[in-house]
Amino acid sequence: DVSGINKSFAELVRGTPGGTVKLTAGNGAIQTAATSRINVSGATAGGDAGLLAVSAINGNTQLQGQLLGRAATEYHSGRFQLDTQTFSGSYSNLNTQLNAGGFQGERSVRLRGNSNATDTTINNILVAASDTVTAEQIKFVADQGNISVQGNIDASGKNGGDITLLARDDVQLATTATLSAHATAAGGNGGNLIVESRDGGIYLDGAVNVKRGVVVPVTGEQGREGQVKLRLPRASLLTLTDADTSNNQLRINSAGMQADYLEIEGAQRYNASVINSTDTALGSSWNNDANTFMTSAASIKTALGTALAERTDLHVRAGVEVQSTGDLTLNATWDLSAWRPGAAPINLTLRAADNLNINRSISDGFVNLSNVLLDQRSADITLVAGADLNSVDRVAVQHNAAAQGENNTDNVTVGASTLVRTGTGDISVAAGNNIVLAQNNSTIYTAGRRNALALDAARNGSSAVKALPTQGGDLTLRASGKIIGPGTITATGQLFTEWFKRQGTIEPIPSIRGRPAIPGENAGWWIDYS
Repeated sequence: DVSGINKSFAELVRGTPGGTVKLTAGNGAIQTAATSRINVSGATAGGDAGLLAVSAINGNTQLQGQLLGRAATEYHSGRFQLDTQTFSGSYSNLNTQLNAGGFQGERSVRLRGNSNATDTTINNILVAASDTVTAEQIKFVADQGNISVQGNIDASGKNGGDITLLARDDVQLATTATLSAHATAAGGNGGNLIVESRDGGIYLDGAVNVKRGVVVPVTGEQGREGQVKLRLPRASLLTLTDADTSNNQLRINSAGMQADYLEIEGAQRYNASVINSTDTALGSSWNNDANTFMTSAASIKTALGTALAERTDLHVRAGVEVQSTGDLTLNATWDLSAWRPGAAPINLTLRAADNLNINRSISDGFVNLSNVLLDQRSADITLVAGADLNSVDRVAVQHNAAAQGENNTDNVTVGASTLVRTGTGDISVAAGNNIVLAQNNSTIYTAGRRNALALDAARNGSSAVKALPTQGGDLTLRASGKIIGPGTITATGQLFTEWFKRQGTIEPIPSIRGRPAIPGENAGWWIDYS
């Protein structure tokens, strides 16, 4: 019991948050008895609930008894994470336990699977028709099987949440199923649905809703668009372009698809230990493969049916994934703004089982490698060191190298004078050890896209155009060890004022003691990308 407690301060009563319980078996099984009780709830007077994390990566997990992660109104409910080779009992039973215990902050299940199992169905994840899975963040990973959803998965709220479904084989959404991550409040942000099949297909026959909230009356405020991103092999997508419709490996219920943005990525994996200019240049084999795939983009849209093909928010793009069983080093600048097969951005994933060394820049969202922002969508970038290449989760890492004192392994290192940036796309960086920024000019950021409201010369009285970007992507850093910069803030000058500029005076400032007068100028704030 690590639940929060209520404390009295004179006439006031305040609560404390719940704590963390971790059950870990490196090579064995985990079992909790029917009479057991694990409680990470927040205090009844207030306080977020905590985390229950269960890990049996080489064994079986059986969870019985009570699992409690409740929180008072307006506080965050409990988070539940399960990482196991196999699981005894149905997910329906576990879901019932988690629902009863109030775990509505996070539900994360990774089923690694057993390749030697006679009954391969134990490698699958099933959300039955009677199940309703409710949490702000929901993630299911089936490393050696498929995911089937027949019931309801609900991550909706004032702002939409996140639903992620990743499988080696098929991901199936039955006609009886619903995936909800929409905003319920006016002006609320839409949610995110990510569905990936590494080797199979995606079949969305049920209903999906990730839309943002309605526009706020009077102010016109509108939340971030709700996004659906589907990722599967290029070969799977190309089944839609032949004459045989029975072998199609992507199916979407157009009437049930409610999203502000729908992306379909055709991914191709490559193996390398060093990436040189012969790989990143236009006309390279990787680039030519992407161009060839994108010649089928229109046919893929058409095969999905008229209702989807005519949607302006439906986009097909190519994905490039480079992986290495050891170190992976980027020794050439990769200008993704030039890689636009079919006039669409690509998505880039670099996964190294050991170190990932970014010695040259990766850039999209700008005119070539300049600091001039573009008004268009841009690439998603995923960088992983210490990658678990056996997992279908691209950001999964093998182990915590830092905890084992392995200082020189499983690091993501961004070299001196090196950029990792994109515009509207997302950047995800994960390391089994450290994320290292080698110098103060080693940078990682998402920039958004150019806005028509840029502070131009007519507005600010100068010749410089000052960008006011919009729709910047998410930036996520996950390090099992540390995130390491080149020194202290005072030593490197890394203050937000170095890039977040502002201007404006209410009245002109007259000349004082020989200093030139400063004319009045409109107030403004902008991003300096130099």
